[in-house]
Amino acid sequence: MDIQQLRIGNWVKRFPYTAGKSPNGQPRMVDGAVKIEIGILNDISNFPGEYEPIAITPEILQRCGFESITLSNGDKVYHIPCTPPGCTDEYWLRYSHTKGTAGIVFSSENSATIHSFPCKYLHQLQNLFYSITGEEMAVAL
Repeated sequence: MDIQQLRIGNWVKRFPYTAGKSPNGQPRMVDGAVKIEIGILNDISNFPGEYEPIAITPEILQRCGFESITLSNGDKVYHIPCTPPGCTDEYWLRYSHTKGTAGIVFSSENSATIHSFPCKYLHQLQNLFYSITGEEMAVAL
């Protein structure tokens, strides 16, 4: 995982680690997704092997508010509104799981993609959404 791609607010996966003791005296293991804060960004820098990016899956997309649609050509894609501030046109961030790309489109129905970006991990999708809207993408992990 390239730390240069990460920013405060991104989500990554933390490998299991001990966090105190459970009520029965056994070590309490913590594993799962964490939202990056200053301390965690520093931790990733110092211990990069303890973190990994979160791969984009249909479940992750749905937890981020993306809706599934089927295009007229039969392709199933996921999309979420992402209109830039001050813009009157409707923009959507569209993700194709089969192509592993995210694209910006003008409307939700079969319009041409303006730009397409390779995107395999949640933090990449978060960064793209943030760069378009200036807002954090809602993530419910």
